[in-house]
Amino acid sequence: MLVIWDIHIHPRYSNNIIDMIRSYINIYPNEKNIIFMGDYVYHFSYHRVSLLALLDFFLELAKQNKEIYILAGNHDWLGQHFVYTEAEKILNHNNKSNNIHFITKPCIKYIDNETIIFLPYILNWSEYTPKSDWYEFSTSLRVCQDSKNVQIQSSYKLN
Repeated sequence: MLVIWDIHIHPRYSNNIIDMIRSYINIYPNEKNIIFMGDYVYHFSYHRVSLLALLDFFLELAKQNKEIYILAGNHDWLGQHFVYTEAEKILNHNNKSNNIHFITKPCIKYIDNETIIFLPYILNWSEYTPKSDWYEFSTSLRVCQDSKNVQIQSSYKLN
């Protein structure tokens, strides 16, 4: 199984990024399962052409009979929607072998005789928030809110 994360597709480098991922995957031609672990878009920006090029690449892999797992990342949300909500319908229509899997909620999959727990980024914490006494999500948010780092403050606003 191959694991790839934080693609952050960018209009200026999208072809280079996809070519680099393709080269990496080609090193392991017999690997059937590829897990893409979120953060497909470039720091909360949504460049449709670049994202569609990435989706086309996922279809290319699916046509090679690869099993593709696509997890939602924290950069992959626009408002209340995962950036692939629309694309998921398009890809599922063209995904005749059903080997592209969009993962937007926690789940367990069995891949290569291994149990994999997928924990994608989610917006609705109420259902998934740990119940432990030591975990306090609001404290974590206050740390982000009070940070001097612009990216961390942006994360606070999104969460």
